[in-house]
Amino acid sequence: MSCAAALLLFFSSFAAPESRLLKGYDVDRGEIGIVYHRGWQTWRGEDMADFVERKVRDVESTLGRELGRSITVVLTPGRKELHRLVEQVVERRPHDNLQGLALPARDWIFVGGEGVSGQAGRPGSAHETLLHEITHLVNHGARNSIIPRWFDEGVCMWVSGNRILPKDEAYLCGLAHVGGLFRVRQLETEFPRLHLLGTIAYQESQMMVSFLVEEHGSKILSNLLSELDAGKDFGRAYEDQTERSWADFEAQFFRWLSGRRNLLEVIASLVNVWTFIAFLGLIAIFRSVLRERKLRRKLEVEEKAAEEGDVGVVSE
Repeated sequence: MSCAAALLLFFSSFAAPESRLLKGYDVDRGEIGIVYHRGWQTWRGEDMADFVERKVRDVESTLGRELGRSITVVLTPGRKELHRLVEQVVERRPHDNLQGLALPARDWIFVGGEGVSGQAGRPGSAHETLLHEITHLVNHGARNSIIPRWFDEGVCMWVSGNRILPKDEAYLCGLAHVGGLFRVRQLETEFPRLHLLGTIAYQESQMMVSFLVEEHGSKILSNLLSELDAGKDFGRAYEDQTERSWADFEAQFFRWLSGRRNLLEVIASLVNVWTFIAFLGLIAIFRSVLRERKLRRKLEVEEKAAEEGDVGVVSE
């Protein structure tokens, strides 16, 4: 997804009072729970709680798994307000690219966006982010189940309809060829905060989930989540559901991914990426040279002025 990306955090308590955090928000209540919203619209004036409930049902239908509990959803008018709320809740500054946040331990969702809920399907849209965060809560049905980060994020991206662009897939394919992808164990608990590496981590996670679906059908996702709810670790759950060795999963995935794009597409993607990186490098070098020349001229002027000052003192 656009590195417009989604962050998942777990908390056992909700520190700040709702009345203070969400002052000025409209409140709609429905069967699905409570929706706080500001600046959002629905087509034909649909109640916002009904709108969110439809999105929950869409996720449940796609994943074949029920949420089964009430949730609280906060729809902010944009990222600035989203970041303000998240910073107060988690007591640290959120990542600049944060678009949404799910708190499975408290069944809370925060989503920031353009505020027009009818813009469905647009990559990186608030609609897609809402589906992504709802999926996090549906994934964590047992709340105490341990879900690998890559699987959690990959399922959310798959369910929300996020699709990797061909050029990005070709780039991942190239990384798979040269052994440049993350190892599965590196993506079990957290993703890199650096933008480029974080983007690769999210996209690789989505491709791993796509690999699972292509090999075993979409039912594999809910089956694995149910196994995790029962307390199994992911490797054991995978083996029980697929009758394949978890130790071989990574190698099978790398082979599958490296064969999805032809060599010309891979080369083109790598050339584009490295051309961009080289361009940034040239800009940095150019700016460094300009700074050095400016500093040198300044020093020359100061030295000349000092010399003239010394001469003046002697002549007096």
